[in-house]
Amino acid sequence: MISDGLGLDVALNGQGRASLGYEITTRNVALTVAKSQLVLSDPINLAIAPKAIPGAVVQYCLIVNNGTVGTPASNVTLSDVIPANTTYVANSISIGALALGQTCLLTGIVGGVPLADDGTITVPVLNFTGSYNANTKTVNATIPTLLGGTSVAATFRVTIN
Repeated sequence: MISDGLGLDVALNGQGRASLGYEITTRNVALTVAKSQLVLSDPINLAIAPKAIPGAVVQYCLIVNNGTVGTPASNVTLSDVIPANTTYVANSISIGALALGQTCLLTGIVGGVPLADDGTITVPVLNFTGSYNANTKTVNATIPTLLGGTSVAATFRVTIN
């Protein structure tokens, strides 16, 4: 390429203008993930002081935090394999639950937007998606953009076998 240093294309081949037409940058972000669990109910105590016994429903919460203020993170995917000796509760993925530190504050529908296991439902405007793969027993939550200085929580439920 022959250029005059100002981006003008002296050779008239288009390379001088094209090389200054865009900028590629990489920005590092500080992402952290915390996982917590809460026994919601069991077959004996129901929802009053439930215990982690066979038949109990446990909600897991994954919280991703972008600690880099002012710099968004793109295409964040949370993946978690359900614990051994548990069965995934169908269509129990929610994204957008309120979180304080490393703990989800709310559960159920008020704790985020419920998503379909096949990834066909997205959170309006934010385009969060979630899915469950029965073959690998993996829950996935995808967050296209996580703004700097913010957190997003994803929850799912299992039953203890």
